[in-house]
Order: sequence, then C-alpha cells, then structure tokens
Amino acid sequence: MFGDVITVFNRKGALWYPTILEGVNLNIDRSMVVKEYGEQSTDTCVLNVHLPAEKPYLPPKEWQALEDPSTAFTFAPGQKHDFFYAGRWDWLVPVADSDYGMMSFYDFMNKNEDFVYAVTGCAYFSVIPHLEVTGK
Repeated sequence: MFGDVITVFNRKGALWYPTILEGVNLNIDRSMVVKEYGEQSTDTCVLNVHLPAEKPYLPPKEWQALEDPSTAFTFAPGQKHDFFYAGRWDWLVPVADSDYGMMSFYDFMNKNEDFVYAVTGCAYFSVIPHLEVTGK
C-alpha cells in the first residue's frame, strides 16, 4: 500500500505542468471501486495521496493564481480537468497542447497510454492529512 507512482498533469492555459508523486495508493481494482462508488463507476479509480507530498498541494483556484505553476500541484475536476496516469513522466517541463496537432495532450495520452484518468473529484481529509482523488 502507498507504493505507487503517478504523474499528475495540471493545465494552465494551453500548457500542462507535470508533477511526479511517489508513495501514493492508486486503486484501480474494479470490485473495490464498484463496492465503494456504485456500478456506474466501472472505469473509475481512487487515488490516495499523503500530505505533505514532494511539492505543496494547493486548491485549484489558488494553483491557477500562481506566477510559477511548477512550484505546486493541484487536482482540478470539471470541464477543464487535470489528469494523471500510473507511471513516471520522464520530462518535468511544461507540455504544450500545440505539440500534439489537432488533439490535446490529454487526448493524446488517453489514446496512447494505459491507466490515464481525468480528475473527477478531490477531497481533503485533515485527521490524517491526505487527499482522496477520483478519476475516470
């Protein structure tokens, strides 16, 4: 438990800022997810991130206001969602959507990589400081 590595990509404008998070728990076990979140959640995963992490976590609006977004990370759901994937991204520089032609970087990753999840929700728990992130 908490031995997984993910890379989260936060979007600001047309750039995606990667952050590698080690020591997380990514649960993509279908039976657990369905039991916890219902039958409609078959493509859903649950990610648990202990805090503090390698970088500071900020809520989405605070992260968007940063002058240098590479100094922190967030998990933003919604129409302009962030995403993460199981694994380590080798280049820690911002990625431009324009580098992927007619598709966005997220669409490219979703098409070409396994275990890519759009952020659908994020909850902070303070008793044992951690985030519970859902992805689809």
